[in-house]
Amino acid sequence: MDSLAGCAESREIIFRQWLQIASGLLVFAMGVHLTIYANIGLAPWDCLGMGISYHTLLNYGVSMTVMALVILGVDLLLKEKIGYGTIIDALLTDNFVGGQRKCTRINTLL
Repeated sequence: MDSLAGCAESREIIFRQWLQIASGLLVFAMGVHLTIYANIGLAPWDCLGMGISYHTLLNYGVSMTVMALVILGVDLLLKEKIGYGTIIDALLTDNFVGGQRKCTRINTLL
């Protein structure tokens, strides 16, 4: 019986940690979006992603996600340790920024 209670408790802890990671990445993505929207400059990786989006058919979020996956692939080839947070960051952050940019465009049209 105690093992079932411990399992449920550990699931709750894991869920809470994933929620914290996703919330933190959402706040970070909002900061990147506001930097882009305010036109006050870009961080180096954001600048690379924006340049890729200007010269290809990919939008900013997709170009940054593809870049992150390529870098994760290089890390795997070099046998670097990759944590769950790194993978979640690669998949979520830039798509959050892309989603916020779409919402901003819609609001400016209204």
